[in-house]
Amino acid sequence: MEVNVAREPSEEFKVIESLIREAMKLGPDFGTRKGVELARAVFNQPVEVPEGPVKVIPCEVAGRPAEWIAREDADPAKRILNIHGGGFTACGLNSHRAHAMRLADISGAHVLTVDYRLAPEHPFPAGLEDCEAAYDWLRENTLEGANRADRVFVMGDSAGGNLTAALALKLKDQGKTLPDGLILMSPVMDLSYSSKSWEENEKSDILIGPMARGFGQHDLPDEEKFQQSLYLQGQDGHQPYASPLNGDLVGFPPFICVASDVEVLRDDSIHFVEKARAAGVDVEFQLWPYVYHVWPVAGEASPEARQAIDAFKVFIDRICAA
Repeated sequence: MEVNVAREPSEEFKVIESLIREAMKLGPDFGTRKGVELARAVFNQPVEVPEGPVKVIPCEVAGRPAEWIAREDADPAKRILNIHGGGFTACGLNSHRAHAMRLADISGAHVLTVDYRLAPEHPFPAGLEDCEAAYDWLRENTLEGANRADRVFVMGDSAGGNLTAALALKLKDQGKTLPDGLILMSPVMDLSYSSKSWEENEKSDILIGPMARGFGQHDLPDEEKFQQSLYLQGQDGHQPYASPLNGDLVGFPPFICVASDVEVLRDDSIHFVEKARAAGVDVEFQLWPYVYHVWPVAGEASPEARQAIDAFKVFIDRICAA
């Protein structure tokens, strides 16, 4: 799908991009075991919650730290589970609050972000299990107590997009109630990291490109490769709950997917969208020029992020009106 965006990055976008470039100079091995602690230090810094109509309420869900994010006049029966990215090893509530706040503001939904367990301390499928528990709870509860949802969406970026799709596959396999829709941002869909875009976009991807050597694309000892040692820890990376691209997508929920044409994960989105459409799934796909990996996470910080999140709101409205 062609996206109606400016041919040149906005000034706000250029500022964010320059900050990312500087940060990545500090840790070119973020994708390896050696870089996990550095990544956590960079991306998990406390962030002050701005004053405004959107409130952030800390809570605990299924034994994990979490946050409810909503306007006071939001519809408690319309809920979104937000699953953060971070390579399965980093990030959390602070790093991914901005886009959840914007979507909560414009959609009028209650957004729940869960701080699922991270690798390498908690390898696959621990994080997925936490997300499933949060989803089950979200369908039946709000902060005020038991209250079944009318509409539930699940949103995830990068590794969070992987967990979002894997969660939908697992729910489908178990015969549970599926989400009404999914929102996928530059998702990781194939843990073989073998698509052409990993090589073609290694130089143009300012966020993951510098980390590509840790994802099995270069000669590293097995114990240093992200796939084998940190998340999967010797488990089969081809199984659908680890690599959703390998799953049966017949009956999969509707979804919107956005990705960048210049990121190493470009082909993960393209191949997943193609497979989903072939299976008869309702899919909206936007392949953006020039933007960096998971740019919507910036929330209000750039026109590019705002436009992508606006598209999520339109998708939610369409599904809710159906």
